[in-house]
Amino acid sequence: MSKNPYRVLGVTEGASFEECTKAYKKLAKEYHPDLNPNDAAADKKMAEINAAYEAIKKSGAKAARNKGNNDYQEATQSDEEKAHLNAAAQLIRNRQFAQALNILSRLENRTAELYCLAALANEGAGRDRQAFVNIQEACAMEPENAEYKKIYNRLVERGADIRPRARSVYYDDYNAPDPSQIKRRK
Repeated sequence: MSKNPYRVLGVTEGASFEECTKAYKKLAKEYHPDLNPNDAAADKKMAEINAAYEAIKKSGAKAARNKGNNDYQEATQSDEEKAHLNAAAQLIRNRQFAQALNILSRLENRTAELYCLAALANEGAGRDRQAFVNIQEACAMEPENAEYKKIYNRLVERGADIRPRARSVYYDDYNAPDPSQIKRRK
């Protein structure tokens, strides 16, 4: 094909495959032979549109093979991650913090949203120190995000809960007696 396939479809050079598909469908509806019977110009235009769309599909597939990962897989992976983040958010709303943290811990792409959700789950589970660490990371990644700042400020206001503890986690978690209160045998 000698014509630029993007121009034939009426999209900008290097447009996404989704944009090309949308443009193709729009043009196909306009020039389809069933809608334009006995119209040689429409038949010619439809053949041109089909060839342009096929050329874009082939170039996209070739680029994906060269890159080692195609656009469909990337979009699916992104959608899958979004689904996991949404599931974690729903678990947090349902106060199922351990399950939310379990989902979040399995995600590889550490985004600001993931750290924010981890902060909320840890806060709900009573782990304010870890929640504070998580929300600091989210704020560092997206410093202008008002929601993250609000959570950060809420944790800062509870300041005593986010300072490192003097006693060990063992004593706090298991309600063991304080060592100074134990009488020693002589």
